[in-house]
Amino acid sequence: MKGRRELLKKSYNLGYFVGFYGHSEWLSWIAKEKEEIYSKAKAAGIYEAVRKAYSAGKSEGIRKRESLIRKGLSEEPEEKVLEQLASFLEEELEWIEREGHLSFLRPVDEASPKRLLRKHEMLEKPRFFNLPRFLRG
Repeated sequence: MKGRRELLKKSYNLGYFVGFYGHSEWLSWIAKEKEEIYSKAKAAGIYEAVRKAYSAGKSEGIRKRESLIRKGLSEEPEEKVLEQLASFLEEELEWIEREGHLSFLRPVDEASPKRLLRKHEMLEKPRFFNLPRFLRG
């Protein structure tokens, strides 16, 4: 009796895991674990119950994942999350100003007009079209 209950529980948990994390049932370790559970269930005569437990766990995992996504993956009120984000950004800005890491505000040399108008290396004639040194004289 205890072994059957454990099989049902393992099957449900594996299904929940697969559903919640969106894993493919064909991943090697998942397929191996599922086959092991199913083979033990066939031997115990409870294959259908174990298969249904797996399916129910998978459905519940999918439902739970979608629910968390709809909530924004946050159990905290939105105001508290925004306050934490604001304080984090203030700390980061203070650190940038203190350390002098404002180099990202300087103009980039790569985008300067001189550099953009210069002939690109890809447009130049390849060197292998030139005469070899010993023939140049």
